[in-house]
Amino acid sequence: MIIRNTTEQDEGCYRCLFITFPGGSLAATTCLQVYDGCSS
Repeated sequence: MIIRNTTEQDEGCYRCLFITFPGGSLAATTCLQVYDGCSS
């Protein structure tokens, strides 16, 4: 999974649920931290 165009407002923990057939479901939680990529 790729997350693009994030802002500081997007920071937080997200829970993803993938449902596949016939394997069933898989759930995971990940936390996103957004850093300013600019360096001086």
